[in-house]
Amino acid sequence: MIGRWRVRWAEKENARRRSAYDAWGHEDADLRSMRSAAASYHGESAADYPGERVYLTVAGAHSVEAPGVGAIPPLGAPFTPPSAPTGPVPAGFPAGGEGTAVVTSRRLLFFGPGYTREWRYEALTGLMDDARAPVTLLRTGGEAPSGVVIPSAAAKGFRFNLRLAVADAFGDRPGLVAQIDQLIAWHQQQRPIPPVPADPAQAPALAWWSPLRTSLVGALALVLLLCVVGLFLPSAPPKADPHDAAKIGSTATGVAAPAAGDAAPAASAVPTSVVPTSAVPTSSVPTSSVPPTSAVLPTTAVPPTSAAARATTAAPRPTASKTKPKPKPTTKPPAKPKPVDLCGAPRNPFGYNFCGGSHITSPNSDTCSYFSCIGAFWDGKGYMEQCSDGMVSMSGGRSGSCSSHGGNRRPVYRR
Repeated sequence: MIGRWRVRWAEKENARRRSAYDAWGHEDADLRSMRSAAASYHGESAADYPGERVYLTVAGAHSVEAPGVGAIPPLGAPFTPPSAPTGPVPAGFPAGGEGTAVVTSRRLLFFGPGYTREWRYEALTGLMDDARAPVTLLRTGGEAPSGVVIPSAAAKGFRFNLRLAVADAFGDRPGLVAQIDQLIAWHQQQRPIPPVPADPAQAPALAWWSPLRTSLVGALALVLLLCVVGLFLPSAPPKADPHDAAKIGSTATGVAAPAAGDAAPAASAVPTSVVPTSAVPTSSVPTSSVPPTSAVLPTTAVPPTSAAARATTAAPRPTASKTKPKPKPTTKPPAKPKPVDLCGAPRNPFGYNFCGGSHITSPNSDTCSYFSCIGAFWDGKGYMEQCSDGMVSMSGGRSGSCSSHGGNRRPVYRR
């Protein structure tokens, strides 16, 4: 009989093996869906927009300004499959109130609380989709870039429909379809091999170990440790009973005699039967209210007369010296670091900027997660620079750098 733990291992292993293959399948389905829409979808007519066709309407959008962004990719930049990022809006991008974004065949409209923004396609000079946040920026003429923030769930559809509408406006729908076909062909070449299903009998010996077993063994070990430590700890002394002290006082026969040479008589000379308990009637004075020792020998009746006793009573008690407490040093909390000005470069953890510094000849392996890299970025043999279309290259300082991207714009520096 196959153990349940082996079946669980096989289920988890099959899910892991299929994850990469399923991800490739989802991307392939997205590309083919975009290819079908690019070939046949032309929007819908709407009475509110005479002479135009509406491609998409998205509620919950916000307008945004991006005055610190420099060059953005021109309209002729290669098409890349849109994504649905979930990151926050970059700092320095003031966003307006919530409204509705409408993609038509002639323009992008935003209807906000008490105002309307419009970006006409015929005036566009640049279009960029942020890779980390659901922000789409547009540049018209010489104005600073501005755009919209779209809910993450609708960002992918919005970005594709906007690209399709712009391509229609410039009569470049066939070119968009051709680019998507190239992406599908390249994606087919990256198709992974279908995974071989795992069999429960292939489960390794340690697969039976589970987090629950780990927790139980840890709890048992802790209990055993506490038991062992308890065996070596000393037992606590018994607590003194106040009733026992009273009994001892009531049965005492006398007080220890003082040292030799003292003038006081011995305490043992005073018998304990001076005032018998039978002499006190129980009807008028209960025996419990008259302790025997207080009636027989009060402690104040025999003052100390020896020299040692007088020296003890006359000795002054030491007094603790009074010292003023030292004030505790106070430290100011460290100041919060101020955001570093990158002079328009994308926010990145490497300090890469457009301000100045040293040239970058060995960029970090995650550079293209923050910058828009050209296709042959890692084949470059120079230093890192930005091309005129906003993308970065590693051919800075070499002849023909950025030749397919509008020419050189500026180097990227490391502080």
